Amino acid sequence: MLRRPSAALSALITKLAKEQPADAGWPIEQGRDRGALVIHASAAYVYYLTPEGNVLALDIDDFQQRVDEVTNVGRAINAVAQGAREEPALAELLPERPTNARPCPHCKGTGDEHITACVCNGLGWLT
Repeated sequence: MLRRPSAALSALITKLAKEQPADAGWPIEQGRDRGALVIHASAAYVYYLTPEGNVLALDIDDFQQRVDEVTNVGRAINAVAQGAREEPALAELLPERPTNARPCPHCKGTGDEHITACVCNGLGWLT
């Protein structure tokens, strides 16, 4: 489960979302009404993060271009983990690594989402 953002991180998300180019259009525009920051894009989805710490997704093949909340915890963790590669402050939202965690055998602890068999949700570790 993702942790809630601190006041400082919430303010940073708001600031970064506002700094996204106003004329950038799609896909930034899709999350603008929620004050959401684009944090990651995969082959099928664009992921956003709200200042409250909610992860949203836009299915790029959805002709209605809806931005919906991500309810699958693994997908949400992976989106934030991938986003934290570009904006390290986002790592605050990720679960704390337990002392008994071991490196993910599929991605070898990298959390690289391009490893198709990876089951660590981008964290790089399993319990």
